Amino acid sequence: TQRVEQAREDMRHFVGYSVADELEKLERLKNSNVISNEEYARLRARAVQ
Repeated sequence: TQRVEQAREDMRHFVGYSVADELEKLERLKNSNVISNEEYARLRARAVQ
């Protein structure tokens, strides 16, 4: 819902979250075979929305 998305966005600002940091972390997890290509694609899409 919109309230959940707003809370998530507020938390990102509070903790200094950056989409670039998240994408870098996901790339490392994928390259280390911790997450699958499918999981990477799903999580990446979620991070950039």
